[in-house]
Amino acid sequence: MMRLFAVENEADLLVQDRLGWSALGAYRGPVGGFRLLLQQCKPPYHELPPLERLNIAANIATGFWDNTPELTRMALRPGDLEQAARPRPMHEEQDGTECLLRNVAKVIGLSHAAGKAERGSSSSLVSNRKAHASRALSQWREFFRDFVKAGIDLHHSCSSKRIFYTPLGWALQRAIAEIRRPHVDILDVLLVSWLADLTACGVDLLQYGETEKLVHDQGVVCKDFKPVCSWIEEVDYEEYYVATRRLISFSYGPRPGDWKMWWSESTDGFAGEYWAMVEYPIEMMPGSWVE
Repeated sequence: MMRLFAVENEADLLVQDRLGWSALGAYRGPVGGFRLLLQQCKPPYHELPPLERLNIAANIATGFWDNTPELTRMALRPGDLEQAARPRPMHEEQDGTECLLRNVAKVIGLSHAAGKAERGSSSSLVSNRKAHASRALSQWREFFRDFVKAGIDLHHSCSSKRIFYTPLGWALQRAIAEIRRPHVDILDVLLVSWLADLTACGVDLLQYGETEKLVHDQGVVCKDFKPVCSWIEEVDYEEYYVATRRLISFSYGPRPGDWKMWWSESTDGFAGEYWAMVEYPIEMMPGSWVE
């Protein structure tokens, strides 16, 4: 029936070429419609290479609607997450593996921050997107736990526009992109939630923290977190500046409550100038007029 509406000589989106894959990844409709599309693909969808399915799932995961987690799962087949867990060199060229894990981490961060974000300039569309993301949080957390159980490298630096973070870093980055300074406590809530999911999957938090800190201290990943999302053009410079922060370090332990992150304030850069004025007062030139 769908092909009846296609223009003659128009590319058939149900035939699996590069154009068709892009169309599936951009799907933002009901679950039933997506299921029908997958059933009509030629060749059959399940015959696609696992990395292609991971790439399609990664593109779907950029949406923030109630059914996005379900659509993302439908785009995968048994064994795809295990394929995503294969070893790879640090900073290897991007494919659907890193993209999917990065996007799942980002939407978890967004969902945590959604209830606290109060940007008066946000449109109704953005507000609705935040509400959908908040309701879907439990499903995304379950999806992340499946990733962990599959043996994914939790410290691999996933990149976007030449910016590198670990999966935890991407969750924090996306949350910071949505919150104002009065709500930075949500970052602690996000961290505890993230670690609780790891604990539920049997991850040793001491070992995880040791490796994550090593990656951080060696400068493998970016330490600066800035609000680099779509609303940045709608806010003034002051709000952007206040939201920018740097992860100085963090402490870790065997329980989620043992972890603590140490953030710089956006005004820390002025501390040196202040102390310079205190320690080195202005010297009067000999013979000058004394006020």
